[in-house]
Amino acid sequence: MAKGKRMRATARTGRSHGSDSIVVRGADRSRGRSSSPSTGSPVRRPSRPGDGLGPGTRAPEAVPKLIAFDLDGTLWWPEMYMLSGAPFRREEGGRLVIDCRGEQVRLMGVSHDIMHELVTRDHFKGTKVAYVSRCDIPEWADDCMHLFEAAPGMSLRQLADYVEIYPGTKTKHFRAVSKASGIAFRDMLFFDNESRNIRDCKALGITSIYTPRGMTRRVWEEGLAEYARQAAARSPAGSHSPAGNGRGSPYGADSDEEDPSWN
Repeated sequence: MAKGKRMRATARTGRSHGSDSIVVRGADRSRGRSSSPSTGSPVRRPSRPGDGLGPGTRAPEAVPKLIAFDLDGTLWWPEMYMLSGAPFRREEGGRLVIDCRGEQVRLMGVSHDIMHELVTRDHFKGTKVAYVSRCDIPEWADDCMHLFEAAPGMSLRQLADYVEIYPGTKTKHFRAVSKASGIAFRDMLFFDNESRNIRDCKALGITSIYTPRGMTRRVWEEGLAEYARQAAARSPAGSHSPAGNGRGSPYGADSDEEDPSWN
């Protein structure tokens, strides 16, 4: 975040958020259940494999072990520093979040449909979900994640297995996620609206997709296809190598010519 952005956020809240962070790892989303962060009660994932992005979306040939998303400018708009802040409330069944001064936050493109597919499609049953963000006001992002709906009875936050939200580099975020999950970089798919993050994460061996206008259907399908292409290139049989080998060690062409589709 630029200095001017940080100053604006600080001026609105009366304090600096640079030292705040949200780091949550290992959420219980196994076997279709997730623990509610507020109550600890289980949330059952919907079991309707026919739902999601519609009949035109086919199961990918190779499925990522982990799919990660940036937040500001990728899943939702506007960015947190542009808002007036908490308390937030949800409207339109979890498709809209409104801050204390009535400023609206909406999911971009087909973000809601993508999250719904991750919950309901059988081929994503074993795929982990992560949010990795350099957001300068992590607690506001956390509020929004709890309010936006991924699927009936499940928030965006409850969908996530790993959450890394703090200023810094995306490479730091991914090293933390990989260490916690044991998943190799090459078994990950990542979406972000900043080209520098794409460049840095590609250098780690992560399939990284540039989303200059958020999560459109086109970039989502291109990401799945690119991941499958890279997996096939590594193994003619179509199976990708397990974590811990070579460039993909856990420690160790996109288009902007499409209209954003707002929910």
